[in-house]
Amino acid sequence: MHTEVFQGILIPFLGTTLGSACMLFMKNRLNQMRKELWAFKTLAGEKEGFENGA
Repeated sequence: MHTEVFQGILIPFLGTTLGSACMLFMKNRLNQMRKELWAFKTLAGEKEGFENGA
């Protein structure tokens, strides 16, 4: 009985911990990707998210 309760509490805790660790390590990469996308859109001539076209 105690083992089942322990496993029931441990599984969500491990999932939350793993998700937090992924965000911690990916935060810098995601920020860099956002900056690169913004720079690409600026070079492509897009302003404020709107495209210049007919």
